[in-house]
Amino acid sequence: MIRSYKKLSQKYIRSYWKRTNLTLLGIVLAVALITTIGLFFNGAYYTQIESAKDQAGVSYHVDISHYDQAILDKVSHNPNVASYGTMSQGEAVQVGKDFVSYRYADSRALELLKPGLMQGKMPANSQEAAIESWILSSIQPDLKLGDAFSFKKKTYKLVGILANQEFTQQERKGTLLTMQDQFKVGEGNLLIELHSKSNIRQVVNQLQNLAGEENTQVNETLIQALQPDKALMAVPAIAIGIVMISTIVVIYNAFQISITERLKQFGLLRSIGATQKQIRKLVLREATFFSIIAIPMGVFLSICSVVVIRWILTSLGQNMKIVIPIEGWIIGLCSLISLLTVYLASFWPAFLAGRISPLLAISSRQAIKKETIKRNKKTTVRNFFSVPLSMALKNSKRSPGRYSVTILSIIISSTLFITFSSLMGIAFQSKQTEMSALRMDVAVESKTYSPMDMEPILQKLNQVSNITKIYKKYKKQTFYTEIPSDKQIESLQGGSLYTEVNHKGKRMDMIHSSVKAYDDLSLQELKKSVISGQIDVNQLKREKAVILVEQAAIRNTKTQKPYLGPLSKYKVGDSIRVQKTSQQEEDRDELIYDEKKMETVKIVAIVKADILDKERSETFTLISSEQGMTSLAKAAVKPIGLEVELKDQSKNLVTVTKMKEALSGEGLQSVKVVDNIDQNQKQEAYIVTIKVLVYGFIAVITLIGSVNILNTVTISVMMRRKELAALKSIGMSQRDMKKMVTYEGLVYGFFGGLQGIFFGCLLTYIIHIALANKVEMGWTIPYQDCMTVFVAALVISYLSILGPLRKISKDNLIDVIREE
Repeated sequence: MIRSYKKLSQKYIRSYWKRTNLTLLGIVLAVALITTIGLFFNGAYYTQIESAKDQAGVSYHVDISHYDQAILDKVSHNPNVASYGTMSQGEAVQVGKDFVSYRYADSRALELLKPGLMQGKMPANSQEAAIESWILSSIQPDLKLGDAFSFKKKTYKLVGILANQEFTQQERKGTLLTMQDQFKVGEGNLLIELHSKSNIRQVVNQLQNLAGEENTQVNETLIQALQPDKALMAVPAIAIGIVMISTIVVIYNAFQISITERLKQFGLLRSIGATQKQIRKLVLREATFFSIIAIPMGVFLSICSVVVIRWILTSLGQNMKIVIPIEGWIIGLCSLISLLTVYLASFWPAFLAGRISPLLAISSRQAIKKETIKRNKKTTVRNFFSVPLSMALKNSKRSPGRYSVTILSIIISSTLFITFSSLMGIAFQSKQTEMSALRMDVAVESKTYSPMDMEPILQKLNQVSNITKIYKKYKKQTFYTEIPSDKQIESLQGGSLYTEVNHKGKRMDMIHSSVKAYDDLSLQELKKSVISGQIDVNQLKREKAVILVEQAAIRNTKTQKPYLGPLSKYKVGDSIRVQKTSQQEEDRDELIYDEKKMETVKIVAIVKADILDKERSETFTLISSEQGMTSLAKAAVKPIGLEVELKDQSKNLVTVTKMKEALSGEGLQSVKVVDNIDQNQKQEAYIVTIKVLVYGFIAVITLIGSVNILNTVTISVMMRRKELAALKSIGMSQRDMKKMVTYEGLVYGFFGGLQGIFFGCLLTYIIHIALANKVEMGWTIPYQDCMTVFVAALVISYLSILGPLRKISKDNLIDVIREE
């Protein structure tokens, strides 16, 4: 027995449990989407911080030297200082050709140096030590964690292994870190960690004013990670805005379709005395019921997704610094946003339900609209379409409201995919050089970076086991390249990039350039990075041919903003004229045009980046062979170093030791061996972390969007069971009915995909404009993402109608037509 009209909401929900489940599914997925967005962006923030600490090897923000008691007191009593410690640089003790450099730190400083620890733990007393792995063999052969060793008349226990630093290997000064309890005032340096919630920039300025800028070193990488630029924060704001709109639309779809089906029920209630306010309350009570059930389920689904992604990231490698915390305030805020979104989405359908006319609703005339019949006299066009296809197209035109509601899910899901894929492309474009550069395990270089004869070194290294490939590394040669105005980038014109030269009354523009030689093995590896043309090693040796490096990173002197992208419009097959600069011109940084020195070369291929250089080029860069460089420079070129690839990276310490022994002979004192394994692993872990975070997020977005499309199209088809049964009762065959519904699904996917592509491209351009204040990058239409979205929209729309079709084919025509 129903004692209150309010119980009608629960009765309806229980009676139409299939429709209720579909509506709940839509809300659950929407809540999961909002919560996942919050958790992922929060996790990306913390991951960026941990990656910054890992790359720097420290977690402090400020390093102060030459401090006194007054500075120490102000630091210790500063509420914005989370922690501080003292570290001092000790003496350097020679061991063979290398040195061991002592570092002493107290317990608090050791905690701030912990990110630089690769294995083991930090020293807990003055009898324990942590050492860089590359210097271990020089202190004691086969020295391992837990071993005791004597050094400088003192016995230590090796408790930790520090990550190898490139600058310590270049200077041949390996670090030995141990603990020291007490420091005198002014001894060593103060390492200061600030509270993450404080105004870090302001506190850093205060510390610089206190100690003097010359005595203060700031960890800019970590500070930028803690307080990202406001322009970059516009990207997640736009993304969250899209998700909010999509969520409202998805929930609105479910309620609107439900209200449309129940017009007669609401009309009956109005006819027996129900007020508009009571009808609205019925609908809002349903929204409350759905929220109570769907929000916890959506949050749980989101947490499960995050846990799975986190597990995948953890299983990929121990060096990955991935942090996706499941914080209560994030879940609470997202739940509140979800609740607000449900009510916002259900308010308009509730308002419409309250305004239903009782007479029109009971007579079912509310949904009947007079249509204008357009007679098409073009028989050729009419005969082109089959009857099912013609009816499918007319059905979409006959009910534009239902059609719009259905394809909205497809449009928004497509827009989300293109937008986040574009964000991924922007993130990867900024890391293009690091991602494409060869991960060389060991570098062999001259201390002075000067050219040297590599043949004796190569002969000795070829005798060392565990070496698989050796690449020669050449120094870049300075050139100037003539660049016509039609080959210049418009946004870079007017600055200092293109230098104007007048020669015999003729005006021409030149661009500062670098030309680099590659050996045969490097050129073979470079073939994998070709984006246009092809690399023929023999052609590069035989002819004056070059390879153009497309990507560069400069500061646009016209706009005073960083610029990432190409510096010219040169294409494969273009001939360009280059001039080698003299030493005098390099020293004065000036251009003296000389027609006799001009050489014409042909571009045979274009690559994204220089694979032997981890830093993005800051000039117009060309690559040639050793013979081609000799021809251009009018002088023989020699390598300045070697890049070595190992077969087994786990044996890097033994291999590096053998390499040092092999290169310890007479005449090789200027040669240094640098182990890059630790730094490469950190860089690879950072890149993999970014990829998995972004691809995992896109996978979650795609999955939720796909299910939303399935849900919306399924509801749209199921609510027309009576209409489809009527068509079958007047003679439409089961085959034609299936064709018609299938064509309708494909029509949804076709037009929804096209509109999603349009809005997705529009949004990526808006994001590009928002980021233009921070860094200038070229924008292009994401053709690959657009094609993926279009095909996926058609496939998902087709799959979404298969289930309803199976159910409709089993329906009894008489029972369906008689349904109220």
